[in-house]
Amino acid sequence: MRTKSIVMGIDPGLARTGIGIVECEARQMRALHFGVVRSSPSDAMSVRLATIHRGVRDVLERYTVTGAAIERVFVGRNMRSALLLGHARAAALLAFALAGIGVGEYSPAEIKRAVGAGGGGSKEQVASLVRMLVSGIEGSVPEDASDALAVAVCHINRADSAG
Repeated sequence: MRTKSIVMGIDPGLARTGIGIVECEARQMRALHFGVVRSSPSDAMSVRLATIHRGVRDVLERYTVTGAAIERVFVGRNMRSALLLGHARAAALLAFALAGIGVGEYSPAEIKRAVGAGGGGSKEQVASLVRMLVSGIEGSVPEDASDALAVAVCHINRADSAG
């Protein structure tokens, strides 16, 4: 693994897409950025997807991101929700592809395990563990942004264990 990596994690959602950027150097993780891209339910689908894409792209342009990660779609009983989530993922994935950045994809259970919450950890537990693992997180953090930071941590841990 590089001596220093900067990873953008994405927690996709059509209404709220979480973004978290984590820098890892000498096994120390520090949050460089976290936030949420919001799209309005009253806008056309194309406008909402453009908003997500633009939000991810704009943050990518401000940091020298060396890797990216996104949460995989979990298809439960609600196929419509999974389809809408897939649209949001595609908007973010397009931003990474156009920037030439490789993307790791992880299930919710993999992400929870990567931060030490076990496969079934709660959102609150994940947020608490992320704060313990990643420095530079001050004040209140939106749930979607905290989840995105966890996605970035998962990717960093996977890259670390790969060599």
